[in-house]
Amino acid sequence: MSVLNLAELINNRHKAGNIHVRERDGSVLVSEMSVRDVQDVAAFCESLNWEIEIFDRESERWDLDDIEEEFAPFRVQFNFEAVNNGSVSILTASGFEDWLLGETTSNVAKVALQETDIICKSIAILPWNSERTFSPTVIDTNPDYLIRQFGTTKLTSDIGRFITTDETAIDISNPIIEIWTKHAFKNLSMCLVSELDIERGSAQVNGPPKVKLAIPRDEVFTITDRDIDGFRRLNWAVEWVFNDERSSEMRHTLLGVELARISHQHAGFRELFLSGIEAALESAKLAYRLGISKVSSETLKALTDLRKSVSEETSKLNDLTRQLFTAMTSALIVGLGLIAIRISNVADPVVVIGILAVVDLHIAMTILAGSKFIKLQKKVHSQWKDRIHGYLSDEEYKSLVKQPISEAIGNYRHFVSLSVGAAIILSFSVIIFAINHNYAATNSEVGTYSANPEY
Repeated sequence: MSVLNLAELINNRHKAGNIHVRERDGSVLVSEMSVRDVQDVAAFCESLNWEIEIFDRESERWDLDDIEEEFAPFRVQFNFEAVNNGSVSILTASGFEDWLLGETTSNVAKVALQETDIICKSIAILPWNSERTFSPTVIDTNPDYLIRQFGTTKLTSDIGRFITTDETAIDISNPIIEIWTKHAFKNLSMCLVSELDIERGSAQVNGPPKVKLAIPRDEVFTITDRDIDGFRRLNWAVEWVFNDERSSEMRHTLLGVELARISHQHAGFRELFLSGIEAALESAKLAYRLGISKVSSETLKALTDLRKSVSEETSKLNDLTRQLFTAMTSALIVGLGLIAIRISNVADPVVVIGILAVVDLHIAMTILAGSKFIKLQKKVHSQWKDRIHGYLSDEEYKSLVKQPISEAIGNYRHFVSLSVGAAIILSFSVIIFAINHNYAATNSEVGTYSANPEY
């Protein structure tokens, strides 16, 4: 006897309406059981070393050997280890359905009745003894952002649990896959409408034209073998809409327009989203590509203007660097000339220092003008970034605008540092030559006067 045999026994009798089942976190409660039902379940649990507890309708505890039909129905409760290495083990189909629709901390379910892997964006449904690892993919777009929902019952925000990424054949005869496909069809189709009121069973697709749809009963969402292709196309459509957060609103609108346009060709909600979704998706993709082409041409023009603007700004910064280089070169020439003049005793030291001051002032004004320009440009960029360059992401703006301008500013500031250092060295050199040479010349004159007997 195996876990699968026990799960099949409970599922078959629950499906026949003979018993009721509740399962949560490894605790299974089976009620409305006959003596035969209790004996069969107890035999499986004993072979699996799972302890069971038996109660009658008055919640009185019974031993297995003492139960009698006249005190039926009975209730059986047993537990097993459900959580293991981040996955949750689920015995019954009823427990799987509760897990699928509820809030869970585990994104991997190992189900006794499951025979193949179903890999979705955010969850994995695996056989009981599977060792497969799984890494979920997060879908950032919440359906609530795109759909106007009324009432307190809302669509799940985690639609990734209903989008399959696996091309494995879907076996509808399996009870677990039957449950998953039914809820996947219901949730995925309702993700594509414009307005939704689950409690009143109504939906609307905003075309034009606006089309009102009646949401069918839950059993109508059951997928059959002939619906598999349509179900896969519905998966592709929802993945196409929600996979890219930046364009999901535009894609959702385009697909809604196409669904509204062809709705008169399909009789009802089920046929529209299974039979009509292929044509609607192809038309929406074509409209999206045409829209992107138009946007791309406008974006290309904007990027061309942006490149021209950045080139002009970096050119101005390079001009400032060249102006500073010219000023510094002139200052060096003048400084060396002043030193030569002082050595030749041609000019007064006060005049030399005065000329040096004018040269230093010229360098300082050149640096100040460049710094003022840079400060002004930074202010302009901060004020107009979102208004003019809002179509660029932060990374794109950094690589296309900030980085080349920052490099030009860095070059300018590096040369400013070199220029200031050179100006300081030159000024000290000229002043020292002016003062020391003047002192040396004075001492020489005094010595000459003392050696001449005529004085």
